[in-house]
Amino acid sequence: MIVKSIRPYLKKYSPLYLIGLLSLFMVDFLQVKIPAIIGDTTDGISMGTYTKENIYQNLTKIIMIAAFIMIGRFVWRFFIFGTARKIEYNLRNDFFRHLEKLSLSYFNKTKTGDLMSHATNDLNTIRMSLGQGMLFAFDFILIISLVLYQMINSISLKLTLIAIIPLPFIGILGVGFGKVMMKRFKAKQEAFSDMTEQVQENISGIRVVKAFTQEDKEIGAFADINKYNFKKNIHVVKLFALLFPTITLISGLSTMITIGYGGYMTMIGQISLGQFIEFIQYLGMLVWPMMAFSMTINIFSQGMTSAKRLQAILDVEPEIFDSENTADIKELKGDIEFKNFSFDYQGGQKGALKDINVKIEKGQMVGIIGRTGSGKTTFVNLLLRLYNPKKSEIFIDGVDILDIPLKILRKQIGYVPQDNYLFSNTVKNNILFGARDKTSEQVKEAAKMADVHQNIVDFTDSYETVIGER
Repeated sequence: MIVKSIRPYLKKYSPLYLIGLLSLFMVDFLQVKIPAIIGDTTDGISMGTYTKENIYQNLTKIIMIAAFIMIGRFVWRFFIFGTARKIEYNLRNDFFRHLEKLSLSYFNKTKTGDLMSHATNDLNTIRMSLGQGMLFAFDFILIISLVLYQMINSISLKLTLIAIIPLPFIGILGVGFGKVMMKRFKAKQEAFSDMTEQVQENISGIRVVKAFTQEDKEIGAFADINKYNFKKNIHVVKLFALLFPTITLISGLSTMITIGYGGYMTMIGQISLGQFIEFIQYLGMLVWPMMAFSMTINIFSQGMTSAKRLQAILDVEPEIFDSENTADIKELKGDIEFKNFSFDYQGGQKGALKDINVKIEKGQMVGIIGRTGSGKTTFVNLLLRLYNPKKSEIFIDGVDILDIPLKILRKQIGYVPQDNYLFSNTVKNNILFGARDKTSEQVKEAAKMADVHQNIVDFTDSYETVIGER
């Protein structure tokens, strides 16, 4: 089943995939011609019916086929792998866009490292399943069909049926392998998310770690979580370590049967020497599709796991959005009123604010005091609708805050948070963050009003100085 987050992209880029698959068909079709040419040449030489001219003609055919295969492989790589990259690019943009729309409460209960893991590892895995996975799946079908047709029609049905007896076991092995892989890969991704979160928290809080000389403790904590991540990765590696030697053993059994029974058929004249050599080459071509079948199951298993993890986030609906009864307001005057207002954090603190009744007139200056955790910041955040109040509890200019357009509400409220955050950008762009339509002169005026202009111009690059994160 295709996860719904991927479905629109597959539909959009299906023409590009079709071009890639047609090129893949051409390459596979030409590849099965080479053993036939080699077998025919072998019979011609062994029977003395071939001249130098015949050999040169066959060499020319092989060179031409090789040239077309080279072109075809470039085309299918470009259109299959390139399309997978396009989907990854668009899906990553859409994922980030979705994160930007989610409410603050979602980020309060979701680890940053987990989101980073989704945006990197999971998206890479999805791209692999839509690139290599798609290639392996169709290549398996095409090669199996074309090679078996040649083996049965050009050489021997009996020898074909006997020689391929061990090969289906590779497919059976792959199915079982895929089921186990899905569980182990999910655990591996979750371990990576936990490790990413540990690193992110430590780097963000490095000043606190150093101030309290907790480096050794944090190194030990990271070593533990890294060891767990290593353990989950090794569980995945062990499956691969077991799979490929087993596939080699099974394919070796097919080769052994072919050499034994096929050699006997050649000796009694049921097939020619050239057909025997041709058959061995075809059998070698069958081993790859069987391996591709197992790899396809593995890649799709990982891709499905990552897609489901991603889909779980994409299914989260923003809690804060414009209501159907949004008022036609272009400007706020500034009268604020709280009526019998109470607020509980979802899944968190109860009674953060309780029975608040207050009216603040336009132009009035109000100070709010209280102990840490008493709800002062929550009070202000609710005016920006970073959290949703209940209906008919907060009013601005007599209009329920839930009915005021979010853009109008937030654009007309000047807000200085208690935790300032600076982005890795220029001083100028950080000042412009909330008002990107302003001019350089207005930026300087704002800096002068905040009494930081002189500090900024003392920097080597003045307002173009790039400052560090936070």
